[in-house]
Amino acid sequence: MWPEIRKIIAAVLVCAAAGTALGLLLAGMGTEFLSLEFFIWVAVATFLGANVGLFFAYGFLPEN
Repeated sequence: MWPEIRKIIAAVLVCAAAGTALGLLLAGMGTEFLSLEFFIWVAVATFLGANVGLFFAYGFLPEN
């Protein structure tokens, strides 16, 4: 069971990091640097990236 949990954790962290990077890019283009909107963009993109990681991790799990 531990290898499956590690796959879930890794997928969530990788996708959350990708979401954070995307949020930084979008926030940097759309708002002033270090404003409230900037942090909201980053937080929302990180949250969505972590959820995408959960979807991917569910696909990685064995059927048994």
